[in-house]
Amino acid sequence: MKKLLSVLLALCMVISMVTVAAVSVGAAEVGAGAATGASARTIYVGVIDYLNLNANNYQVHYWGGSDGEKDAALTATGKTVQQAVGSAYWSNQPQPFNMYTASIPADATGYKVHNGNTWFGADGNTAQNNTAYVFEYSGNYNAYYTTTQEQEEPTQPATDAPEQRPYTMYVDLTDVLSEGGSNWYAWTWQDGKEGEWVNIEKFGYVSVYKNVLFASFNVTPPNWSNVVSQTVDVVVEDGNTLYVLNEKENNKFKVKWKTEPTTDEPSQPATDEPGTEPATDEPAEGAYYIVGNMNDWKATDEYKLTANEAAEGEYMFFGLELTKTSEFKVVYTTGDPDTAVWYPAGNAGNYGANGEITADGTYDVYFRPDGQGGEDWFNGVIYAALVEQPTEPATDEPSEPATDEPSEPATDEPGTEPATDVPAEGAYYIVGNMNDWKATDEYKLTANEAAEG
Repeated sequence: MKKLLSVLLALCMVISMVTVAAVSVGAAEVGAGAATGASARTIYVGVIDYLNLNANNYQVHYWGGSDGEKDAALTATGKTVQQAVGSAYWSNQPQPFNMYTASIPADATGYKVHNGNTWFGADGNTAQNNTAYVFEYSGNYNAYYTTTQEQEEPTQPATDAPEQRPYTMYVDLTDVLSEGGSNWYAWTWQDGKEGEWVNIEKFGYVSVYKNVLFASFNVTPPNWSNVVSQTVDVVVEDGNTLYVLNEKENNKFKVKWKTEPTTDEPSQPATDEPGTEPATDEPAEGAYYIVGNMNDWKATDEYKLTANEAAEGEYMFFGLELTKTSEFKVVYTTGDPDTAVWYPAGNAGNYGANGEITADGTYDVYFRPDGQGGEDWFNGVIYAALVEQPTEPATDEPSEPATDEPSEPATDEPGTEPATDVPAEGAYYIVGNMNDWKATDEYKLTANEAAEG
């Protein structure tokens, strides 16, 4: 019995040791999983407010890490931020984006946002950025990448947000594009502000500090060691349109300000387009105005838009007389050239220039500076509805009884008795002042055999 008891006790000890070992191994496995889960990075995603894709279908596709190629779901932050996405879109004006976050492995090297089969822009690089602002523009789905500081709200992380730089200028590089590199940037700075690079297009608006120069590169991002060409330094002052000339001084391109509209300079504005200087009769208060060839491209109170109380962020102007040859834009101005903002921006983009006005008449015009008007709106900002067309005067037509219409017998109207040259057979005739109101065979109607009655 004692021997049997010893054997049982030994057996219990062995079972206990195996159980403890199993528990220890399980704990080690759980710990390893937790460490892997903690090794992650946050990707911030801003989805522009007007996109009507299913919000539940947005995902971040990532690759290049130990976890392979997978999708990560988005989590809404409940926040909306204003973000500019480059001078090629909405004149570099901030747009509203709804913010989300996604968690991907820390060693993932690339990522891209998609909504089902809709993919946005180029690939993102986790070594260079952690934020993608996605949007649709002119039928294309794009992504603008930047960096948001961890544990900070991504309210305005971009370095090229216009409100951070006090001057807005219009730049035209048309003359030097073939002489410089393929990518142009503005280097801008002023006292108390660290210099920064701002990407610019062939021509368009750019927000800058007091000092600026323009440089071209054949690679991106820009770096002083790979400059292809550059301009002289510029101090932003009188004008708001700057031409980079194909003329050099000390091996740097010269520049030229334009402060008055001319007919031989193709930049914004040009012939028959709004001038860069507000007209002398512009009110001093900042507001939106319709300017076009119907009012000599001048912003006046007669063409001032008013806020639409039924639709937040929308403005309107009722009773605009237009013809098929009319062209116009909307401008925001305070009377200061540096504050003028054109809608749409650029040389092209006059409403009516490409047949948008199909009939002469009276129009009600609606305007959304945020560019969220929808597919039926011109560049997302202007919608013109025809409400009345001109009609021809009907002084001598017999459409309604009148003094010279054939409702009652008159001296030159068809009498109550058939005229002497009216055939006796019953028939329908056209009578009017073109035939002295007489029913004759020349104006006899015939039956349409293809349509009874």
